[in-house]
Amino acid sequence: MTGHHQDAPVSDNLRPAILPSTTLRQAQERLAQLREQRGTAATQPPFSPTPTETIDAPTAVQQLPAHLGWGSAPLTAVIRHAKQEDGTQAFTDEHRFTSQHICENPCLSVSHSQNATPQKETIILHPDLGLALLREEQTAAGRVWLLLRHLDRTGRGWLTATEARELLTGVESPYRICGERQLRKLLAQGDGLFWIRKDSRIWLRSISKTAGQLGVQRMGGRPVHLPVKALLGGIGDVRAHLYAAFHSGRGGAVNKPIARATLQSLSKVSRRSQRNYEQRAGIRRQRNLAVGELNTDRNRERRGQQQGRALFTFTDEKGKHGPTGREYLAWQLPNSYIGPHTAAPQGRQKRINRELADLFMQGMTGNGQELIDRAHQPQRRFQVNGAQAAKQFNRDGASDLYWPQTGGNGRSQLWHLLPGQSGTNAA
Repeated sequence: MTGHHQDAPVSDNLRPAILPSTTLRQAQERLAQLREQRGTAATQPPFSPTPTETIDAPTAVQQLPAHLGWGSAPLTAVIRHAKQEDGTQAFTDEHRFTSQHICENPCLSVSHSQNATPQKETIILHPDLGLALLREEQTAAGRVWLLLRHLDRTGRGWLTATEARELLTGVESPYRICGERQLRKLLAQGDGLFWIRKDSRIWLRSISKTAGQLGVQRMGGRPVHLPVKALLGGIGDVRAHLYAAFHSGRGGAVNKPIARATLQSLSKVSRRSQRNYEQRAGIRRQRNLAVGELNTDRNRERRGQQQGRALFTFTDEKGKHGPTGREYLAWQLPNSYIGPHTAAPQGRQKRINRELADLFMQGMTGNGQELIDRAHQPQRRFQVNGAQAAKQFNRDGASDLYWPQTGGNGRSQLWHLLPGQSGTNAA
């Protein structure tokens, strides 16, 4: 054979029909335009279907995994959230959250992009601030303030009125607490105290400025992690958790006694409501008993004038206070309370206290509001141990001082006594 062989051209009629659809070509052209505008030319050839099948754009979009871009991170998060809710792999127009809705509500999109749910979220609450909300009867508006501060994910300090309405009154919003009419009333009620409304925006006031206007001079105790879901129920449950946060913040190595009269002075919550809140929020009570002097006629007469019906005789059968079987005078102290919330790091508490001190020095709280009477706050009569009690006694030995006996059973706690010199103390 003397001739040479050449490949014969393939007829167009023999090529497979793999031309892309019109929708896909338009999408490719739009993508090329966007890349040119952003100055990032395409480094890869445009997408082309495999020789075995023809793929149209809608089908390709539905087959994309949930983690791919969609051109918007918030939209991707909402699509993933919707798939988790209905258990399917398709995102339809039946869902309330659309790309247009997300663009108009950036705060809402950020909330969903973090894949957080109110069941697991917590906020940092200072117990004195919670008591101030109860004392000034600002629980309803204060709840809105706490939620809006929590939902301001980017920390910009404001939300639009539309965002607040969608988040707090939306039928499908996990943070719904009331209707639109009630929200308008609460926004008007809290204007100037919790926020300032201007240009369709709700500018949230800081913790120190709000606490100062509520009469809080200083943040004491430890901040606590308050579950967000505790703010989403009835207003009675909200009050119960604000009250419980005070006990959670007081907890430590020793749960010190505190009288109900003192709690009523601090929070303006009646004794009956205190018991109701304890049951609602899951606050545990601990009984405290003080063991004092030997049971003699002279001691019984003196202690009887101070303790009244609370006085009884305690027999030391185990010999922890002296010889076995000796009798001592004992009386019941106020209960201790163990709150349901976990303590949070103090973090910015020192800074907030400095800001509060500056506010009171500048007279910014001189708006006629009554401040807490510090004379009615609990005195430091209950110490952590005997060494601290002796140290306090050397400073002021007029008052009876107590410290706990080790080995309590959790339901009741015995307290040792360092008698004061005045002889007129009431436990």
